[in-house]
This record gives sequence, structure tokens and C-alpha cells, in this order.
Amino acid sequence: MSSKTYSADVLTAAVASMKRREFSMHAATREYGVPQSTLKDHVAGRQLEPIGRGADLTPEQETFLVAYRNHMVSVCIPATRWLIKQKVNMIVNSCGTY
Repeated sequence: MSSKTYSADVLTAAVASMKRREFSMHAATREYGVPQSTLKDHVAGRQLEPIGRGADLTPEQETFLVAYRNHMVSVCIPATRWLIKQKVNMIVNSCGTY
């Protein structure tokens, strides 16, 4: 299974072009790079809400985490998965988010 390589804006544009009958499903897939099954679901009104869980960190917390990671790399401390997870747990526990 491949990962998603298109944005929500591209998906919206592809669905809109199909609804305006500018493109067939096959042509929209080629033009916008959105899988046919995804287009079919969205044109039919299925899968309108994102699947999966929401973000665990706020945008500010993510910005802090990125700055922390960049600092660790700049002082030659490897930003391992374990270290980043520890920092995320510290952020979440201190803010009561999760």
C-alpha cells in the first residue's frame, strides 16, 4: 500500500472537477494523482471525515519539540526515537493533554 502523495486541496480540486464533469474519474486520477478509489468514495459522499486519531500535541508543542530535536542534533546528541518519545511524554504530562 503506497502512502498518500496529494494534499487535501488537490483532492478537493479533483472531486470538484469531476462533479463539474470536466474530468472523468480516470482522467482526474491521472491529472491530480489521487487514487480512483479515493475519488469514488469522495464523489459518493463516503469518507468525508478523516480516519484515525487526532493530533496528540498542539502546534505550539510540536514547534517546541522540533526546536528541541534541532538543538539536540546541533550539540551532537543523537535524537533517538526513545529520547523524542521521552520528551513528548514530558510535554503531554506537564500540559495534561492526551
